[in-house]
Amino acid sequence: MFKRSFNDKLIKQLSENELYTHKISEDIKTGTIFPAIRAERIDFYYKGGKLFTFDKDGFKTHIKYASVYKSKDDYISELRISNLEKITSFVDGYERIKENCSLYSGVESSGVACLYSNYSYLSSKSDIVVLDIEVSLESLDADKNQDRIDVLFFDKNKKCLIFCEAKHYSNKEIWSQKGTNPEVVGQVQRYEKQISIKGDGVLREYNNYINSVNNLFSLNLPCPT
Repeated sequence: MFKRSFNDKLIKQLSENELYTHKISEDIKTGTIFPAIRAERIDFYYKGGKLFTFDKDGFKTHIKYASVYKSKDDYISELRISNLEKITSFVDGYERIKENCSLYSGVESSGVACLYSNYSYLSSKSDIVVLDIEVSLESLDADKNQDRIDVLFFDKNKKCLIFCEAKHYSNKEIWSQKGTNPEVVGQVQRYEKQISIKGDGVLREYNNYINSVNNLFSLNLPCPT
């Protein structure tokens, strides 16, 4: 089931968490981190990667991001490895975790990051904002598990959701071969079919999404219609 909600109990837990209050909330304000509501959790994205996720069990991150040590030096000798001090908390290793996260992003994810950093729904400078990314819907095709739409824009004036596929110009899927349509055409048509069939449910969940972010971030976004 496609769900987009974050209940009041989780909002309270998040607002009292040290990692959020001391680190993440400040980066959200500057557009450095993009928060995306899921099914009773929030994913926090940084430079194209999912930096942290928060749910009823607290914060989590990928082990490859959190495998960091404290050191004033960029280079160390083999003799010093055993004496290196590991981070003791996400707060303690926050900047290094962010740095590691940024190293794993592909070119298309990095491009999407530029969009949500400059046009996040938390910003009031644009009428059209990025509301969500990596929108996963259960596939209508038996051969696929999920269809993942890269970016969801929201026109605040028209109260309209705009689903977009992001492709870098180097991606072969946007180029036609011997007069045939490029692969991305079929991909977009598949997404259009998804939205036409599941549109009412998707719209309902993004109303929940708007209500959640309004409560969490003290916003006044209109609900999509």
